[in-house]
Amino acid sequence: AKIDRMVTRHENDVLDRLNPVKEWPYVSPCLDGTRKSVLKSIEAWVMNPEGRNIMWVNGSPGSGKSTIASTMVSQLRKRGLLGGFFFFKSGHARMGNTASVWRTIEKFGLAHFDADIRRRMVIAIESGKCGLEIEDTELHFNELIRNVLSTLSTVPHVVVVIDALDECSIDTRDGQRKILLKTIGAWRDLPPVFKLLVTSRPEYDISRSLSNVGHSISLAVGATATEEVHNDIQLFFQYTLAQIMEEYPNLSPDRTNERVVNDLTKRAGGLFIWATTVIRLMDTLDPPIVVEIALAGNELPGTKTG
Repeated sequence: AKIDRMVTRHENDVLDRLNPVKEWPYVSPCLDGTRKSVLKSIEAWVMNPEGRNIMWVNGSPGSGKSTIASTMVSQLRKRGLLGGFFFFKSGHARMGNTASVWRTIEKFGLAHFDADIRRRMVIAIESGKCGLEIEDTELHFNELIRNVLSTLSTVPHVVVVIDALDECSIDTRDGQRKILLKTIGAWRDLPPVFKLLVTSRPEYDISRSLSNVGHSISLAVGATATEEVHNDIQLFFQYTLAQIMEEYPNLSPDRTNERVVNDLTKRAGGLFIWATTVIRLMDTLDPPIVVEIALAGNELPGTKTG
């Protein structure tokens, strides 16, 4: 697909009323050669023009959901299939706000993806019927997503990515998370070439909303982690420690470096967050000390997954 970036000044001014999130923290993608089976399954779903158009990737903290989402965003952008993305961040005023999701995807994704989509969005916003001022998420979704995408004369193949859905605000006083989940579930009513990839922890309300409306992939960790997951973590340690060992040839006084890699892989227990935290700590602490702390079984700062 050819991405249409020729936005007029008037269109841009109107789309700015969406008040989207404009800045994002960097999320590392998967290391080359890892998560092959998961990425292959998502790829097959992306390229299937029929069937269910929602894919839910779920897993416990540290299972690698965000790196998978980041990888897909990068790949889809390169192939001209990315119709926008939103990465939730718990506690953040904008990135944790349910009202920001569709606004951001519309402004920086769908509106740039297709000129007809953009034109229809501008008309809808100018009509004043989208619920922007009162942050009516359901009305906004219906007017600017469902009505616009379902009435296109030419239907493009497009994929939207929402990561860490569980980290959106869960304020039960106004029920906004429940409304957002309702709109995400309503995506299934769109033509099947409009794909929506969602990642999250398998929390009850999300599971109830998404488990039966699309395809799902559950990422195993710990005792249920597959051999492929352990191999991926081992590959990650081999790659990252090879760079560190140029400065620290001996990572442990009583282990060979090969054994360090194997022992750290076992200690990770299928948790990517544990592995990445070990490497991140080596930027601030002496790597051999980090190795000994990690292999001694002590909790590492930043790996708490409660």
